[in-house]
Amino acid sequence: MHDQLVQLREKLQAAKDVAKQRHRMGMVVYLLDMAIAETDEEIDRNPMKQENEPR
Repeated sequence: MHDQLVQLREKLQAAKDVAKQRHRMGMVVYLLDMAIAETDEEIDRNPMKQENEPR
C-alpha cells in the first residue's frame, strides 16, 4: 500500500506541475494540492513497516 501511495503522490505532483504551466488552471492546482496533502497524511498513517506485518 505504501508504494502505491508514493506512486500516487508522484503522479499528483506531476499533474500539478503541468497544471501550473497552464496559467488558467488555478482551481485545478488548488485541488491537486489538497489531494497531495491527503496522500501525504495517508502515507504518514501507513508506514512501510505495516506492509510486512500479517493482517
